[in-house]
This record gives sequence, structure tokens and C-alpha cells, in this order.
Amino acid sequence: LQSNLDNEDVSCAVLESSQYATESFVQGLNITIENTDNQPNTTPNTDMIKQSKDGLFRCKTCGKCFELRWKFINHVRAHVKHYKCSHCDKRFTMRSCLIRHAAMHTGAQLFKCDICSKSFVFQASLEKHKRLHTAEKTVTCPNCQKQFKIKQNMLDHQTLHNGEKPYCCEICGAFYSCERYLKNHQKSHIEKTFDYPCELCDKRFSARKHLQAHMLVHTREKRYACDVCDKKFATSGNLNRHKAGHTGVKLYGCPICLKRYTTAYALKMHMHKHTSSKPFLCDVCGKGFTSSDYMKRHKRIIHAGRRDCVCSICNKAFIFPSSLNQHMLVHTGEKHHDCDHCQKKFYSQAALTVHQRVHTKEKPYRCEVCGKRFGYSSSIQMHMRIHTGERPFGCDVCGKTFNQAVHLRTHQRVHTGLKSFSCESCGKNFSLVHIYSHKNWQ
Repeated sequence: LQSNLDNEDVSCAVLESSQYATESFVQGLNITIENTDNQPNTTPNTDMIKQSKDGLFRCKTCGKCFELRWKFINHVRAHVKHYKCSHCDKRFTMRSCLIRHAAMHTGAQLFKCDICSKSFVFQASLEKHKRLHTAEKTVTCPNCQKQFKIKQNMLDHQTLHNGEKPYCCEICGAFYSCERYLKNHQKSHIEKTFDYPCELCDKRFSARKHLQAHMLVHTREKRYACDVCDKKFATSGNLNRHKAGHTGVKLYGCPICLKRYTTAYALKMHMHKHTSSKPFLCDVCGKGFTSSDYMKRHKRIIHAGRRDCVCSICNKAFIFPSSLNQHMLVHTGEKHHDCDHCQKKFYSQAALTVHQRVHTKEKPYRCEVCGKRFGYSSSIQMHMRIHTGERPFGCDVCGKTFNQAVHLRTHQRVHTGLKSFSCESCGKNFSLVHIYSHKNWQ
């Protein structure tokens, strides 16, 4: 093992064996593989690879811990990027990573997973990746019983329970519980170029894999099946979000209103409501939104007017396939979500959650100005207009404005002459203006 480590990383030694990566493949990439230090990746010195008292190997650079010595040595080398791409000067820690990167420049044929379409430079990498699709989740988190296929992923997940966040982003100061989460976050600071357009719609993507995942929306191909209810999804991310609804485990809590969510992304979007932050701007009208999904929905409805998903029964059109699927339950009469207080049934978990506040009297939305609490997001939005003076609903006849749509509709009856108010004493109908004077006259 030591002789292998002296020359190359263990992972590289496996990936670049003659069985999987030939020199002709590398030559076909038309690249120059340059070791910037003019020397192979040397093994860390003896002082760096000593075990700590708890039996773990701890990296002195970033603090990450490993149980296996060879994994720790590979990680230590990851802090030094010896290999430079001759196309764009980007640097890499391993020769295999450079070869994979160079294939993107030249368009060389990669090994593609027939399950999720992810591409790999080496056949060995593909085979290892495909085992993730078939492997059972045998590693269980002792705190919340969530299961994982890989032990390291479970260890990363456990950091969410202890509340420690030792990894800090140098750009924005955000803290994360493990290095992997920090690296994912840091990608958000990199300016992206959207070079991969979809030929079927106007969307563009920053990476080929994102375009491939998007294409499943058009083909309606759903490869990922839920092992609880057999419902299928186009992407693994959508499947994971769906499965969180089965477990009911909500690890992510809002520190302001104590509302809890099954995913970190859902909590992040929720926090924008408390901060009044709307970082996602429409490039057409400049209106801000708390999430990219809301912004995209706005553009499709207001500016593009696109509703591509049409109900085959009533011809009602929807923007997203998920909205159409939810609507179809109205026709089939399926209500799978029961209230355990009154046995009332609902089409969706979201509708059930909102309904249950009638029984629990829960009011998760708090006004930061006066402290009043509300059970529904729509209620606090209307309430906030009292403080801001916002009156977004205007009468197109006389120009009078209102803070609620219902007040506008009531007002418009003055212009239409509609007599919607009936006198309980005489049975006659009156408009809003005249019903009060009629009752006073009586």
C-alpha cells in the first residue's frame, strides 16, 4: 500500500489502471498533463498522519476526521493542487480529476450511467457509482433513524444534530456543520455561465448534467421510485424531498417562529419571510421574490402566460406537472390525508397541515412590528399592509385603492349596481351604499 501511496493516490491507482484508462484515451484528449511541482504527490510526513487519542486521523488544515489511514492521506493531498489544465489553467489534486475535466473541453466520450445519466471518465468510476443505485441503506443515524448507504454521509448528517458549525465561508461568513456542505455552498459564489440550452424550451443551464436532468421533464421519464408508495420521480432530489413526507422527520427548525421543515432548502426559503428578503429578482419587471421557484412561477404566469400542463378532463391548464397531478385528485376524489382530530380528509399533506391549525390553535406567523400572531401566511401578509399602508388593489373605474381584494370586489358593486345585500326584515335587495341607510330608516 505504501508504495502505491508514494506514487499516486489510491483512488487514482485504481481508476488509472491499464484495465480502465489507456494512454490512447488520454492522448485522444489532446491535453498536456503538467505536474506543477515537477514531482509526484508525495506522502504526508509521519507527524501529519498520527492518530489522535480517539483513534481517528485528524486533518490539521481543516479539522476533518477519518477512520481509515489511506482515506486520510488522500484527503491531506486534496489541499494541494499539483495538476494544471493546459486549456483553462484550472488546477486539480489528482491526475484522474484533470483527465475528467479535460474531457469536458474536448467533448471526449465518457462512460454514462443508464440510470441517472451522470458521466464518468473511467469505467471503474461508473461501476462504483452504479452500486449506489442498487445498494441498500444499511447505515442508520442513531438520533433520527434516517438511513444512508455510506457511513461517511451518515457522519456528515450527524453534525446537524450536535449544532456545531466549524466550517466558515471566507466570502460571506456563512457557517456549516461539515466540509462537504461548505463546498456545496461555495459553488454559489462562482459566476456561472449558462452554455447548455434546452432545445425544447427557453431554459439554459450551467452544466450538462443539469440539462440532462431537465430533459426528463419533457420526456416525462421518471426513473426514481419511492419504496414506500411506488410514486415515481424524474430526479433523485425530488424523490428525496417526497420521502421526507413519509418519515415526518423535520430536522430543520426556524429559530424565530419555531416552525419545522424536512429539508434545509425549505427552511432557507422560509427564513426570507422573517427577514423580508427577496433576493430573486424578475429580469423583466424587477419584482423580488423569496425563492427562485416563486420568481419562475411569476415569469411564466405574468410575462410568458405559459401553462403547458392541461387537464384531460376539464382542460384547466397549469404551469407545473406537480400542480396538474395535485389537481387530478379533485376528479378522482382521492383524499389520502386524514385529520386525526376530526377525520376530515384532504387531497394533500400541505392542506392537512393548514387545517390542523384549527384544532391546535397554532399561530406560527408573528408580526415583527406589533407582535400579533397568525395561523396562515396569507393572514400576516394582509395584516402587514396596516403597518406599511400598502393598498395594492385599485378600482379601474374611480381609482380608489384597497388593502384587500375582497374590499375591492365589494366596492365595485357601487359601480355595477349589483344589489347583493338583502334586508332581513322586508326581503328587499340593496347595494352596499343603500343597505345601511335603509336599515337606519327602519
